Amino acid sequence: MSERRHRALSVGARNGSSSSSVSNNTRRMCLSRVLQTLRESGWYWGPLTNADAQKLLEKTADGTFLLRDSSDERHLFTITFKVEGIVSSIRLELYRGLFRLYSSECGSCPAFDCVVSLVNFYIKNNVRLFWLERTDAPRISVKLKQPLLTAVPTLQHWCRLSINSCTHPDMIRKLPLPRKLKSYVSDYQH
Repeated sequence: MSERRHRALSVGARNGSSSSSVSNNTRRMCLSRVLQTLRESGWYWGPLTNADAQKLLEKTADGTFLLRDSSDERHLFTITFKVEGIVSSIRLELYRGLFRLYSSECGSCPAFDCVVSLVNFYIKNNVRLFWLERTDAPRISVKLKQPLLTAVPTLQHWCRLSINSCTHPDMIRKLPLPRKLKSYVSDYQH
């Protein structure tokens, strides 16, 4: 784990919780799990610069997005998206062990233990982000529609995604699957 990621994770853990209540190993395991889930998603681009993200999204349709590492060391991730023909970004905040959009209205933003769950919430529920480029500009409504993939996700990932999209989380443990597969499927609930 990079030192920058470790510092951001530590800052996120301290915001609202005592640093002694959550061990560094627990935070590292949490981040490791988050990164593994993101890599499997197919739309996590890692350490991509803002300029490179803008070039990638330049010729895409409105609503296309990608997730990348944040250039701000206080944050781990940034969603870069296209809206009204313009490419823009919003950082994700890690607060009390949960991820949410970083905004002046972040208290009203839903929070999730998984970045993929956060993004899927905005896609599946047709929830719009409201984003301000500048304080004197009007609010811009952003709808995340389609991720820009780094590669085609594995069949295993698509199966897990499909099961989670049509099965209530409480019902996953009742599926006629071996325990190890149930665990794999439930590790990615959104």
